[in-house]
Amino acid sequence: MKPRLLWLLAMVLCVHMYAGAQTTYNATFSNATAETAIRILKQSTGYDFVYEKSLITNNSSTVSGSYHNTSLSDLLNATVEQQLGLSYKIVGTTVSLSERKNGSTPFDANITGTVVDESGEPLAGATIMLKGTHYGVSADIDGRFSIHVHHTDPSLEFSYVGMHPQSVRLTKNNIGKPLNITLRTNASTMDEVVVTGYQNIKRENATGSYTILTGDEINKRHIADITSGLEGNIPGLVNKRNKYATGENNIVIRGVGTFTAST
Repeated sequence: MKPRLLWLLAMVLCVHMYAGAQTTYNATFSNATAETAIRILKQSTGYDFVYEKSLITNNSSTVSGSYHNTSLSDLLNATVEQQLGLSYKIVGTTVSLSERKNGSTPFDANITGTVVDESGEPLAGATIMLKGTHYGVSADIDGRFSIHVHHTDPSLEFSYVGMHPQSVRLTKNNIGKPLNITLRTNASTMDEVVVTGYQNIKRENATGSYTILTGDEINKRHIADITSGLEGNIPGLVNKRNKYATGENNIVIRGVGTFTAST
């Protein structure tokens, strides 16, 4: 056998052994379309995906979630099956996608799980809805939920203020297992929310007066301390230096009505 042929054969064997040695994968999806999700899966796993084009282009579902050190089957179950609603088959280093066959017998089960944010903190009050219906429940203070599902093709929609919503299709592979749902922050909607220290409410529902001051606005001018940076940027705020020159500040917000009035 020629040396060059032997070298090529050795390279192929090394690549095959490396692909077989990698058993866990990392992938992150943020409201990704079906086409984008398949591209991320291909890049993350190194597997080829085979499917009919219409199967992906006509799929309106999206994929969200971060997966770390996840096996291939668990990764495909969480994304392809649960969120895209497709069936898959692994043959060698190729994943074949096909339309999922829905039986006429409806699912009838209690679905439990937890809803957390990206840091693992429970999202108390998160909404869990059975897609296509007005039936839903809310997560408790620990982010746990339980919902009864009776549907032929059930999907659960998870939502929380300031977070990207996530939809999970229920299949025979996950219908009896607790669901661990991670919602990602939606930065574009955070400006619509007011954090008062004890609750998060929509801006239009806030009865008080609120001012949001960013770091960029404070840094536009040179200041000696942070309280000096607040004055002039927040309506009605006056920074009065302590008369005993102790270095302390007396911040007054809408507390003085006239030139001679005291606080």
